[in-house]
Amino acid sequence: MKKGNTKSNIVTKSLNLFITYGINAVRTEDISLHSGISKRTLYAHFKSKKLLVQDVILFQIDLIRSQSNRIRMEHISAIEEFVALWNYASTVTSAANPNFLRDLRRGYPITWLVLTQFESEYRKDFLVANLKRGIAQQVYRQGIDVEVISHLWVSVMDFNIKKIESGSEIRSHFLRGLLTEKGASIINRQN
Repeated sequence: MKKGNTKSNIVTKSLNLFITYGINAVRTEDISLHSGISKRTLYAHFKSKKLLVQDVILFQIDLIRSQSNRIRMEHISAIEEFVALWNYASTVTSAANPNFLRDLRRGYPITWLVLTQFESEYRKDFLVANLKRGIAQQVYRQGIDVEVISHLWVSVMDFNIKKIESGSEIRSHFLRGLLTEKGASIINRQN
């Protein structure tokens, strides 16, 4: 396996292990075993677990950004984009063991800061943009405070993911609170 491929494989396997079990529960031996490499090869690519966790989070951020851009390009309608973004975010975070974020926050504060800064950028780049797009398409109400609503959107998605098995009802209520009559009629036709 080429050096670039080996490093990419380590990051991908580590992400899957961290999401499944939490960061602290995964040993470097587990990563080596799942990556099909020796522990020595692992340390040739990453001098410490801290550096590996950092690369894993950067990789996850790139995946989220890439998928969200794809969603944005595929959906002309702000409503369809909203649903797709919500569903994607729910899928990403509901798959994660709660220990994953706890371990990251407690044990890797600099990487945690990178993730929280990304969340803020994501809110502006995707959620605020979706709200403005919906207002321009006249499917979301005029006069909503897009900054406040985007913060609420992130909070509701967090609550939805952590507390509820199916978030479709919360998503539906949140979306319907944004809609104009035109937007509501579009949703009603889709159901």
